[in-house]
Amino acid sequence: MKIHFIAIGGSAMHNLAIALHKKGDTVTGSDDEIFEPSKSRLARFHLLPSKEGWDEAKATLPVDEAECGL
Repeated sequence: MKIHFIAIGGSAMHNLAIALHKKGDTVTGSDDEIFEPSKSRLARFHLLPSKEGWDEAKATLPVDEAECGL
């Protein structure tokens, strides 16, 4: 599954992003600021966004409607 996290640097969000990445999902994310320890943990798993700020271009369609419950 392809997942994009808005606010990937949050204490819960970055842990969920890492868990889904380890499961094999394709994970991207954006955030206006990312602080430690989230920053180094995301970097370790190559999930740290290349730049800070919101990047709506990475939140792309189509989504799998079955996965969204639609």
